[in-house]
Amino acid sequence: MNNNQELKTLLREKEELFSKVERITNDIFEAPVDQINSLLETRGKTLEQVILIEGKIKSVAAEDEYLKSVLDCTCDISGLSGELKDLFEESLRIKAIVNRIIKNEDSIRLRIENEMNSLLERIETMNRSSKTVAESYKRSVETGISQGFGANRKKTV
Repeated sequence: MNNNQELKTLLREKEELFSKVERITNDIFEAPVDQINSLLETRGKTLEQVILIEGKIKSVAAEDEYLKSVLDCTCDISGLSGELKDLFEESLRIKAIVNRIIKNEDSIRLRIENEMNSLLERIETMNRSSKTVAESYKRSVETGISQGFGANRKKTV
């Protein structure tokens, strides 16, 4: 397999992985709170696979500066034809997906922060209510002890 064919294959894999990351990113917006953590873990593992593919792409194109410029979309597309044009277009599609993912990062961060704040507020409310119950119980026990039991009480029949 020549370098261009190998690069096409690697770029397709990279595009599929980034598409998966984009789907997961979109799922995070609508997922219940208890699923967010697992979605983030899956997303992280997928991004690790992207890093491995990117390493392979860099090693294939390591010695060809023009090929690097094609993959980075920094060359003029009008001068490209055939496989090089295909590589450029594939790289451009990947960059578009990555751009959409990056645009959603702030929204994801805000969603996670809002959920975290909501959960912290619930925990604080529960702690306050349980503290109130504990204080009430403590007062009732202290009141019962100060009145004494049996010995000082007069029995009437």
